[in-house]
Amino acid sequence: MSPLPSRFDENTVLPDEIEGFEDMTFLFDYRGQKTRGLIWMNHDEAAFLWKCVRRARTDLPIVEIGRAEGGSTILMGAARRDQNTQIISIDKSPVDDEQLLTLFEKLKIENVELLQKNSQVFNVAPIGEVGLVFIDADHTYPGVKADFENWLPAVAVGGYVVFHDVTDVDLENFGPIKLYRELLEDPRVRPVGGAGSVQCMMKV
Repeated sequence: MSPLPSRFDENTVLPDEIEGFEDMTFLFDYRGQKTRGLIWMNHDEAAFLWKCVRRARTDLPIVEIGRAEGGSTILMGAARRDQNTQIISIDKSPVDDEQLLTLFEKLKIENVELLQKNSQVFNVAPIGEVGLVFIDADHTYPGVKADFENWLPAVAVGGYVVFHDVTDVDLENFGPIKLYRELLEDPRVRPVGGAGSVQCMMKV
């Protein structure tokens, strides 16, 4: 077995059974204002992402773009494991997929497929329609825009596009917030809520 990721406390007790979001507590480790646990979100952001995933159509796969150490991947897989919805996670340079697969086994999460691909040029056609896309990869404006434009055609009408890090970080042309502001005027999508830096749009 490979060692646990540096952001994961080896003394943390994993849940014996996943029944709901409350069982995701092990993903978090607060040190200051932001969590430094396996998931790179605060509780309110992760809870909102959980809600979006639960609201997405049960008959369509869900796509995650960018997984890093896999905290959000675990969250999304757990949110839909009772309905066995396929979660497809795409990352060009994941941190430690071997360890993530070990955690999947321990948590009995079997509905996630890990792909090491470039999401910006990924051929979405073979996947067909998806119920939700979570975009959390390249944070440059060209990068996040390329992900959005490549994947929006695959999202079913009424499906969701969820963005992470839609926040003003005082960086010029910070991609997620710049694109999100533009999309507020885009007739293809409309905002449907958010929490913290996680914001959701519905395809119309």
